Amino acid sequence: MKGGRAEIPGRCTPAAQKIMRKILIAIAVAASVTAVSAAVFAAAFPDLPASHWAYDAVMSMAEENIVNGYPTGDFKPSDTVTYGEFIKMAHIARGGEELVSDGAAGSDWALPYHEAAVRDGLYSEHDITRHVLSLPIPREYMALVLSRVLGNAEIADYEKVQEKLSDITADTPREYDITKVTAYGLITGYPDRTFKPAETLTRAEAATVIYRLINPNERQLPDLRPAEEKTPLERLSDVPEWNLNPLLVVVQASASKRPISEVIDDAVFNSIDEPVLYYEIFDDYPYQMKKVLNFVGREVIAVGQQGMKGFLIRNRKVIANIESGRTEDGTDTVYVSYGEGYGSQTYPEFDYIAIKPANKDVLLLIPNNMR
Repeated sequence: MKGGRAEIPGRCTPAAQKIMRKILIAIAVAASVTAVSAAVFAAAFPDLPASHWAYDAVMSMAEENIVNGYPTGDFKPSDTVTYGEFIKMAHIARGGEELVSDGAAGSDWALPYHEAAVRDGLYSEHDITRHVLSLPIPREYMALVLSRVLGNAEIADYEKVQEKLSDITADTPREYDITKVTAYGLITGYPDRTFKPAETLTRAEAATVIYRLINPNERQLPDLRPAEEKTPLERLSDVPEWNLNPLLVVVQASASKRPISEVIDDAVFNSIDEPVLYYEIFDDYPYQMKKVLNFVGREVIAVGQQGMKGFLIRNRKVIANIESGRTEDGTDTVYVSYGEGYGSQTYPEFDYIAIKPANKDVLLLIPNNMR
């Protein structure tokens, strides 16, 4: 009995009800703010669609406030990243606070991040001066910064990693830092097995590098397996010329080579100067075939990387040639443009992509993985 009124077990008192209402209101407000923030965040970068290759990395880094957009709301993923931008990314990724310039006339917004990096021993003023903060940062200096962030981490198979980079030797400036970030899968080499120390990265690429730094599961570690443990296609990827032009390299001799008469009519090769005697099937072809728009806006089937040439086979016949071109988003690729007339939207059913390496008697067949 309280105040002449009995309390009923399980029923809140007026005071408790008042507190509960405040809690519920606070929860509702927080939920609405979260929903609005998520909606604003999702639409933060109109120039970075969800289909962009770096979308997940950029959005993750934006959520951590490691990367930011421009006042226009754009991210400008294709713009070259500067020293100042990359140094700030590394600073925040290490758990550093947002820093503000003292506002002195002519001071650079990135100067506090540069001073913090020097103070923390990521590099010296001699390595990177304050006068370059607004300039594009070369890959070798990204490697320098990242190497210091990694600290005293050991490099397993140092020589093997460096051998994967044809333009890096013991005499290359910052070769240790370059080898280290390659070994840890932060910055990868190019398909021709070069690192290109003087080249730069885009803002999207730089965000991806920092994403790998703080998410070890996303790192692209070099493949140091011996050749005998690799598939035929993986072995070819170790040959620089394969990445530049697959037609210059043929698969190593193996038991899987079969007589060409098993899969295709001899008459197909009437226009080919060199005889084709065998075929080999690549079941592990890494490129996912897909329908895209080419540079004139026509739907085509993208089937491989730039430089690859060949044709399609169905029921032992050649039904379409592969063309080199550029897709609507500016990516160089090779595709199938098929139909009886210009602008046709009819697509072929096909069994294989066929690649004929020059000066070889083997046809490389890649099964249709669009089915």
